[in-house]
Amino acid sequence: MRVPGETKGRGLVMLAMPTIKTANTAKRIMLQAGAIAMLGIYTAVDDGVFNPDLAPLEPGVFWKVARNGGTLGPSVSRFPDPRLDLAGLVVKDMQSEIKATMMDQTLPPDTAAVKSATEILERVKRLAADHIGAFGRLVKEIVVPAVRRRMELAYDKGLISTEIPIDQLLVRVKVKSPLALAREAERVGKIIQWLEMVIAIMTSVGAPQGIGRIAKVEEMLTDIGTDMGVPSRYIVTEAERKDMDEKEAQAAAAAAAAAAALSAGGAAGGMPA
Repeated sequence: MRVPGETKGRGLVMLAMPTIKTANTAKRIMLQAGAIAMLGIYTAVDDGVFNPDLAPLEPGVFWKVARNGGTLGPSVSRFPDPRLDLAGLVVKDMQSEIKATMMDQTLPPDTAAVKSATEILERVKRLAADHIGAFGRLVKEIVVPAVRRRMELAYDKGLISTEIPIDQLLVRVKVKSPLALAREAERVGKIIQWLEMVIAIMTSVGAPQGIGRIAKVEEMLTDIGTDMGVPSRYIVTEAERKDMDEKEAQAAAAAAAAAAALSAGGAAGGMPA
């Protein structure tokens, strides 16, 4: 992310750094509280009898104290242990905040509670929405210069015969990453929604044959398959569709000719001699 006047900008880690430092401090305090809870802190009356330096925290050790009870209370008592549950809640909330800042929208593991399809879909949509602002800059400032430089190196080493200028006008770089496919899927969803609307309306008015006058269905489906990364060998080309139309026309003409010949022969056989 970058603001006007910055050359390099700042990454997501810099945005999450205050929370990360706070979470690290909270974890350190949790570990200290855990050590205190296991070993304990003890208060002792300064009565000249109990010596903390000669009272090790070991099993089976006897401490020499002035008293274990009475009106004044015991000579040695344990200080109340710190609460660990509250610190755990704070760290968990900060970890969730760090993940949100780092755009970590990973799906839960298989052993976790089962998530609904709606929740997973909304999480994927949120991931795409978070990255859509930086997607253009990533392509323009990183992907295109990297591809252009590799083409120059390949031409200098003689791996390709001609240098291909990538001007993003006549020759352009098209990204096929999962994020790009997700953005394409969103655009394709709008096209499919419009096509379904056209089919529904034309069918409801009793004119389904008019769909072709509004939507170019064949070209639309072909472009959608290409944009979604479907291999070209599985998509019928325009030349192949034209060849199919010619074969269907020839088959229809042959069938019509055969039917005409059959009807003519039947009429001739039925005439009186």
